[in-house]
Amino acid sequence: MPSTTHSQPSRRAVLAGLAAAPTGLAGLAAGSARDAPARATVATWNAYLGVDLFALFDARSLEDVRTIAGDLLADARHHPYAARAGAVADGIVAAEADAVALQEAARLRSIPRDSAADDATAADGTATGDTAADGETVADLLDLVVEALADRGRPYEVAAEAVTTDVRLPADTDDGRVDVGFTDRVALLVREGVDARDARSGRYDERLTFPLFGTDRSVTLRRGYCFVDATLDGAPVTLGSTHLESASSRVRERQAEELVDALPDGPVVVGADLNSGPGGPTAAYDAVTAELTDAHTAVRPDEPGDTCCQPSRLRNDRSRLSKRVDAVLSTDSAEPRAVERLGADPEDRVEATVDGEDVTVWPSDHAGVAATVDLPGAATPTPTSTARSTATGTPTGTASPSGTPAESPTAERTDAATGTATPTRTAPVTAPAETTDGTGTGFGPLAALAALVGGTVGRGRDGDGD
Repeated sequence: MPSTTHSQPSRRAVLAGLAAAPTGLAGLAAGSARDAPARATVATWNAYLGVDLFALFDARSLEDVRTIAGDLLADARHHPYAARAGAVADGIVAAEADAVALQEAARLRSIPRDSAADDATAADGTATGDTAADGETVADLLDLVVEALADRGRPYEVAAEAVTTDVRLPADTDDGRVDVGFTDRVALLVREGVDARDARSGRYDERLTFPLFGTDRSVTLRRGYCFVDATLDGAPVTLGSTHLESASSRVRERQAEELVDALPDGPVVVGADLNSGPGGPTAAYDAVTAELTDAHTAVRPDEPGDTCCQPSRLRNDRSRLSKRVDAVLSTDSAEPRAVERLGADPEDRVEATVDGEDVTVWPSDHAGVAATVDLPGAATPTPTSTARSTATGTPTGTASPSGTPAESPTAERTDAATGTATPTRTAPVTAPAETTDGTGTGFGPLAALAALVGGTVGRGRDGDGD
């Protein structure tokens, strides 16, 4: 069992004790519960799709893509998603998180296709919307994590989500040719009873677009964010979740700038996979932390706190984390008080059975991060949101409290913001192919596939080890 399930004093109780200890009897007599700042815990975790998309680097043609995509689909059918989602839920429960930012809350589908369908059309990577009803859902990490939390008696609600990239690839399987749908999402969960309202989301203007080999089609890879206003411990705060590009440092840096521009006023706490930070490229991290405080840097500046990345099969005994790219970030009015990693220790791994074999796997290729912050002020409670947001959201790069979309300033560069509503298609903007510098093994390799079909091939696979 993961170490996060071990019996231990409540994390909130420990924090409360530390905060009260220096006060003394005089301080206790002078103060009151109303004088204490509001305190909330926010976690962030990249859930990881769970199949080795780096295998797509071996493709040299669309025929190769069909074969490899079919193999990936077969691998996914045998992947221990439920066990991993349970381990992620254990970490969230142990951290007593009020809210959770998820990245790569992915959905993998097998979609029947007309035998006469054009492979190039099937592989068009432009976002096609929330297509959960299309075909068979092989895995949905967002649903699995939410279900695992409920099974542990800790129900959370999806307060906001955004579809970022929705790619369909042709695949050859034992049952014939299908399309494999890889849908990337960021999401925000809040524990049951938390007031959450005015959800909005968007996709960054900056994206990667590559032409498909031998066709007039292209693959577009998008990243994005979602926000929701909430009341935690009686105080108002805006929560955010975001995931920046892994495959291009230039795109990632511009997305970081867009994130900063999209931040609303007031206290804000964002859970992020920046694909940038100590131990790796830092330009995007530096751009974001020029405006937001990294909880780890504020609370544990002398500790590495690496969060990325375990090998793709997740079966290594010894942790391979070597970079700190995941962070809980906050504005000056939300002051970090404590921070910890989730799912980073060997005892956090979980047992599962795969094809009759007992295996032990990490919860994700990333470690999670949980931070406790002090929030100023208090708010009068308003009705609590109890369902997934259906707000359209704001345009990319804009965070409007009303959640009402405005016109895109440049139709060729900008989509309407996405939430659970259907994203609109946009004319692709071709970005030059770059050498892959991604840090993860999930949706980063889709950028490598785009580079492949665009004529640029890179290698970045890391192998399993102990």
